[in-house]
Amino acid sequence: MTGAARRMAVIWIAAGLGVTALFSGLLFFPGSDIAKSRTARTVEMLRGLDPMPSDIVVGSSMAQRAFPPYPNLAAVGQPPRRGLRLAMSCVEPEDIYQLVDAAIELGAERIFVGVNHLFYGIAPCEKIIGDTQGFAGFGPRLRSRIKWLVRGASWVRATMAHESPWLDRTFKGERAMMEKEAPPDFRASDPTPHLAKLLEKARRNGTDVHLFAVPRSESWLRYIGVRQEIDFAARLEALSLAVGKPVWRVAVSWPDHLFADPGHVNRTGRTRFMDALREMLNGVS
Repeated sequence: MTGAARRMAVIWIAAGLGVTALFSGLLFFPGSDIAKSRTARTVEMLRGLDPMPSDIVVGSSMAQRAFPPYPNLAAVGQPPRRGLRLAMSCVEPEDIYQLVDAAIELGAERIFVGVNHLFYGIAPCEKIIGDTQGFAGFGPRLRSRIKWLVRGASWVRATMAHESPWLDRTFKGERAMMEKEAPPDFRASDPTPHLAKLLEKARRNGTDVHLFAVPRSESWLRYIGVRQEIDFAARLEALSLAVGKPVWRVAVSWPDHLFADPGHVNRTGRTRFMDALREMLNGVS
């Protein structure tokens, strides 16, 4: 083989290795799971904020629908407070813990943690998470990475501020919608030890943490059955006793017209939820 041929062979081998490394990085490391990659980028965005919002909301899509992107949770007659919603759809418990931990370290005064999704998952999210992994999720991950490279933290902020079009819908108890979600399954892992450590860290840092659970629609509660609610209430009570903090629930369920689907409030439901939350906070301020 001539010198020129050897050089071309080296170039082709290097190019092949480079392409392989690129594809491996996109498929497996980091961000083989879009939710985890999204969480890491959200934490990075949070670290770049100055000043830090006084109130941080962390949770799943249930909290995402119940709070506006920049909630003002000031007591009546008090100056407005800067709030930021870091809730996202199909987030896993480990990501919620990571976001809460970052908010504590960065000096948030109050953190509001939605606990529904810490205890149970739903079928659509299990499918979505599965679809973002391996070769099946290559396209979504690639688009996500390109957006991050081009827009950086501004893309994360835009994603966090995005409002679901479902907020303007009204759930009418459609059975087909409930069958699509299927009854929620309780997770095998107990969130209590993780939350206990985070709340202890929050106490040391002077951060006030409020745990809350969002109501379900009346039709959804009837569909999943009273046994599921009894089990959920028992888990919330055990969590409250273990961490020495109440888990605030404005109600177990609300009428269907306050929801966009079986488990997520619509815009009218958000208004009612926020009014009730402010009333609760006025009582503990």
